[in-house]
Amino acid sequence: MKQLVGILFWLNVFAAAAESAKTPAQLIAQARDLAGTVGEAVWPGLGEEPFSVLLVEGDQETLFCRDGSALGFEPGRHDPATDCQTWTRSRQYPPDWLASFPLSDGIPTIVVGTPEQTGRDAMDWVLTLLHEHLHQLQYAMPGYYPGVAALDLAGDDQSGMWMLNYPFPYADPAVAAVVEQLGKAALDTLDAMDSEDRQSGANALGRYLQYRSRLQDLVSDADWRYAELQLWQEGVARWLELAVARKAAEGAAGFQPLATKKLSAIRSELAALSSSSQGRVIFYPLGAAEAMMLEASTHQWPAVYWDQPFQLGGQLQGVLYEDD
Repeated sequence: MKQLVGILFWLNVFAAAAESAKTPAQLIAQARDLAGTVGEAVWPGLGEEPFSVLLVEGDQETLFCRDGSALGFEPGRHDPATDCQTWTRSRQYPPDWLASFPLSDGIPTIVVGTPEQTGRDAMDWVLTLLHEHLHQLQYAMPGYYPGVAALDLAGDDQSGMWMLNYPFPYADPAVAAVVEQLGKAALDTLDAMDSEDRQSGANALGRYLQYRSRLQDLVSDADWRYAELQLWQEGVARWLELAVARKAAEGAAGFQPLATKKLSAIRSELAALSSSSQGRVIFYPLGAAEAMMLEASTHQWPAVYWDQPFQLGGQLQGVLYEDD
C-alpha cells in the first residue's frame, strides 16, 4: 500500500510537471521514471532496461544515460535532470527523428528530436520515448538478432533500413481491399471483447482471424514474415503508449485525456486503414489492436509475447483454443 501511494503521488506530480517542463532533459528524466513505475507495472522489465537516449537538438546531438564513453562523442556535462553523464557531437541525424537502433558501438539507443521538432506535446513525447524504449527491450531479448536474421528478409541490405523499406505489396488492389476489411474487423472485435458476452468476443475474433488468413494467402511467405514482425514489434510498442496512459490515468486524472486520445487515434486509423496510401504505417494500429485483443483475452499477456517472438498470429489462435 505504501508503494502504491507513492506511485499515485508521483503520477500527479508528473502530470503537472510534464505540462510545465521546459527542457527535453527534464522530459527524458520523467520518461525514465515513468518506465520504472507505471511502465514496469504494465510490462515487467521495462523499468530495468537501460534507457540510452540521443537527443537531436539544433546543430548538436547529446547522448544521455550511457555507461561509459561513446565512439565519436566528446564528454559533456553531468545533467542534473536525468542524473546522467552526457556526451556530445555535431548533429548527424535529422532533427525530427523518432527511432531506436544500435549506434556504432552496438548499444540500442533512442534517437529523438525535441518535442517542437517532432510535433508532439510534452506528455505525448514522453509516451513516444516509452514506445521506443520497448524497442530497446525487444532488441535485448535473447536471440533477437539471430531470430530476425533467420526471417531472411534483409536481402543484401546490411544497414537495417530494410525494416523500413521492405517491398511489401501495399499498393496491390487485392491486398488493399483485405487490409481495409481487416481494420474494420479489428474494430468489431475490440467492441465485442468490451461487451460481457464472451461468445460474441470469440466469434468476432474468429472473423478477424479469417480476414487475417486472407491477407496471408495474398502475399508471399517472406511478405507475411515481414508483416508478422512489424505487428509484433511496432504494433505492440504502439499499444504500450496506450496501456501506460491508461494505467497512469488510474492514479492521476491528468492522464485520462491522453489515454482517450491514444485510443481514439488507434480506432480512427483502423476505421480508415489504407495500405495503398499509408504503407508500413498500417501495422501500427493493427498490431496495437491485436495486443489489445490479447490483453483482454489471456492472463499470460505479456509473458506469452516473449514465448512466441516475431509473430502475434499464433498467440491470437491460442486465444480461440483457450475459449474452446
